[in-house]
Amino acid sequence: MAKFLGPEDILKCNDLPTEVVEVPEWGADAVVKVRGLTGTERDRISNLPAGADNFTARVVAPALLTEDGRQMFPDEDAVAKLGRKSFAALDRVRQKVFRLSGLLSTAVPEAKEQLVADPTADLPSD
Repeated sequence: MAKFLGPEDILKCNDLPTEVVEVPEWGADAVVKVRGLTGTERDRISNLPAGADNFTARVVAPALLTEDGRQMFPDEDAVAKLGRKSFAALDRVRQKVFRLSGLLSTAVPEAKEQLVADPTADLPSD
């Protein structure tokens, strides 16, 4: 029988998936731990204007974790420094963050709708 959850049940649940990502741009055997975004982090990113400075680093920064699970880049200065790293490396991590956050599952249908409305629009690559 299904269990109805209360607020305490939901708040104590660890529902942010984590994965290790290989980032060869940062070293031959380099790996980092990333997690899915929280609702607040996802909303903050979706509210960034198109072409916002340091967009990729702003997406990646909250999700990059130390080996013991602490956030690696907790403040704006650290995010700015992260933004100066290889786009290929940052984008590799961003793609994993999007997958862990369930963002790619909605991006393709939305892009297809946009394509029907505007056949000249570009579809995201997955």
